[in-house]
Amino acid sequence: MKDAKKLIEETYASVLTNRNSPYGIKGGLYDALVDTDGVMAITRKEALEAKALFESLEGIDILPPSAVAIASLLKAVKTGNVGTEDIFLLNIAGGGTCG
Repeated sequence: MKDAKKLIEETYASVLTNRNSPYGIKGGLYDALVDTDGVMAITRKEALEAKALFESLEGIDILPPSAVAIASLLKAVKTGNVGTEDIFLLNIAGGGTCG
């Protein structure tokens, strides 16, 4: 990918990026993309909105990867990919460490 390092630096949650993705590992990126029909994009705006929502409801700040996870779940519910009664466990990191 051209300018991959620059794109990673511009990513909201760069820890979620990988220039050498584990496509060949069972349960890795390839399987995730197949299972989701290739849906994997959360915009910076969606992540920031999810971060603000979580912080307003829970009263604690969170790290960018946690914001992406929340935004992903919100989007999945909104699009009907998961049900509103489905149960999920998210590891939300931050909790007052984000300044």
